[in-house]
Amino acid sequence: MASSSTQPGAGENKSILTPVMTLDGHEPWKFSSPPGEHHEYKHVSCISYSSDGKQMISGSNDKTIRRWDLREGKEIKEAREVCDDLYAVGVSGDGRWVVTAAGRKLKLFLRKHQALGL
Repeated sequence: MASSSTQPGAGENKSILTPVMTLDGHEPWKFSSPPGEHHEYKHVSCISYSSDGKQMISGSNDKTIRRWDLREGKEIKEAREVCDDLYAVGVSGDGRWVVTAAGRKLKLFLRKHQALGL
């Protein structure tokens, strides 16, 4: 059985994704290079969703991981954690654990009373 695919022509400009919300909360962070030059960045470097899709964890070089309520479109501020040199975040399947990768270290966070997605 042969398979095939079609791609839009060069003249077509259709978006297949429709933005439904913007989450804003990470702070700008500064980077110096070369000496004497300072640049300010504000971007999210990693995200991970809860298994039920109701919450998300984001990480940034502003040294924070933040938990978001996707139904409300707001950060759950009491869940904010500080983490240096953040490269990746992950959420366990049951939502109880969050793991961060920072430099050469992995750090585990346990949500005892409020699992992600509950």
